[in-house]
Amino acid sequence: MSLDPQMQAYLDQAAALNLPPTDALPPEMVRQNTLMELANVGEAEPVAHVENQSIAGPRGEIPIRIYTPAEDGPFPLLV
Repeated sequence: MSLDPQMQAYLDQAAALNLPPTDALPPEMVRQNTLMELANVGEAEPVAHVENQSIAGPRGEIPIRIYTPAEDGPFPLLV
């Protein structure tokens, strides 16, 4: 399966900035950067359903949130 063209364009732009990896930054800086990026994205995609669940992890349950669009699937997945 190929990567969505919009996601590929985003990853290419991010790589061109030559920034440190997200996991090397303090969480507050990552939050601020994410909010700034979202402000430049435009309108949010419509969401028909939001579901909170959990999955098993190596040290216990991991909370997850599933956003489902209004259209018919199959849908891509971003982890």
